[in-house]
Amino acid sequence: MTEWPEARRFFQLWYEPFQFCCNLSPEVCKELAAKAKPGKGRYMIAMHPHGIVPLHACLWAAFCDQYLGPEVYGFGAIASVVKRMPIIRQVVGWLTCVPADYNTIRDGFLGDCPPANRAGRKPQNLYILPGGIAEVFTASPGLAAA
Repeated sequence: MTEWPEARRFFQLWYEPFQFCCNLSPEVCKELAAKAKPGKGRYMIAMHPHGIVPLHACLWAAFCDQYLGPEVYGFGAIASVVKRMPIIRQVVGWLTCVPADYNTIRDGFLGDCPPANRAGRKPQNLYILPGGIAEVFTASPGLAAA
């Protein structure tokens, strides 16, 4: 599977229908993008909440690509079971996602990320949506706990 940058641009069209918003100001985005450029450091960029159906992963990938820049865009970490789901497996491959296990993430931070490497890139930054189904069942009105 090879990443497909156009998929990230396609998901930018989803901002409005899903009322996507982020609390990062343009100034903070520029500052983060300057710090996370290749060779300057490695960053883990996270967005919360995740939810049951992680459509936000597509939006988060589009946001990172658009506002932080393609040179800062790294790779995503997903539950290993997602790689077994036929259509979703293809989409997450286009978004440069790899299984969220220790060795794969460590290798990704070192630039060894097969979907990006096949496209001629060596990513260093990780975008991730922590949480999942467990957070849905542990949340209650008025209490933000995971």
